Amino acid sequence: MKPTRRSSEGITWRKNKPLEKGLATDAVAPSSPNIADEYDVIVIGAGFAGLVAVRDLSSTASTLLVEARDRIGGRTRVAKVDGEDVEMGGQFVHWHQPHLCNDFIRYGKQKDIVSLPPPTGPPDYHFTNTNHTTTLDPLTTASKLDKFYKDFISVNGTTPESFLHPPFGNLGDAAFIAAYDHLTAA
Repeated sequence: MKPTRRSSEGITWRKNKPLEKGLATDAVAPSSPNIADEYDVIVIGAGFAGLVAVRDLSSTASTLLVEARDRIGGRTRVAKVDGEDVEMGGQFVHWHQPHLCNDFIRYGKQKDIVSLPPPTGPPDYHFTNTNHTTTLDPLTTASKLDKFYKDFISVNGTTPESFLHPPFGNLGDAAFIAAYDHLTAA
């Protein structure tokens, strides 16, 4: 078994042990020393979309994948903590993602999917800055965040539910698109 490399991102903390810089992960990928002068396709970013693009294009075109980090995976990454794979990014797998599910099967990873029950109880909110840590009341904070979110994304007095499209819905409706496509949060 090959030794696991460490990414430059993150810190591992264990009780009564010094902090370890970086996270152990198989996703660390060294740069290639052999860079050509010309490519048919250059893909920027080794997240899901970039990796799939390179995989699919590389059989018919010369490709170069450029990634700023020292690892692949983008926002979704797995760290090895005490011998276990721990999801560190923002990926949930749902049957509404058929291409992602197909890739799990393609690479024999479907056995690694763990179904989790919905969370119970109120969420915890902890905010840390360089001076101190603040723990807020979960119910009050959730209520304030919910109001902020709804106020932020409400458009001309409408509710988010009226314009946030469900999967596979509204995107073919030209009137719907015309009503909201020109808006920006900037």
